[in-house]
Amino acid sequence: MLAVMLAAMLTAPPPGAAGEISTLFDEYKCSITGTTVFENIELTLVDQFETTGAIAIRPVIICNPVSKNGGPINNPFLHYVCSQTINARGTPAFEQRTVTVVNQFGEHSFLVRNRHNTVCVPSLKFEDGDNGTAE
Repeated sequence: MLAVMLAAMLTAPPPGAAGEISTLFDEYKCSITGTTVFENIELTLVDQFETTGAIAIRPVIICNPVSKNGGPINNPFLHYVCSQTINARGTPAFEQRTVTVVNQFGEHSFLVRNRHNTVCVPSLKFEDGDNGTAE
């Protein structure tokens, strides 16, 4: 059984100097989910690029915290469930742009070519037999 708690907003402190990413954040390993009964959910998504309407149509990925190279898992309870989305009717065309990201793998520039097709929400995971104990 998978219980998903949708969060209206997830906030995190901004990183320090370039290349200095907080060790408070976990790394995640993501897996493709099986087909699940899911009622479409209308969303308004606001990010640094735009405000747009979307419809979440089905969960497609679950991400769990992972220890990378022996590092700690800071929050073993926080998982993410990513759902496939489609654009809401009347959504304008996406404007391509180049962004630069800095992380533990270095600094990289990417061309963002298309609008989202997934949205990930913080979630708690339960497995059959957990008796309501979140993992």
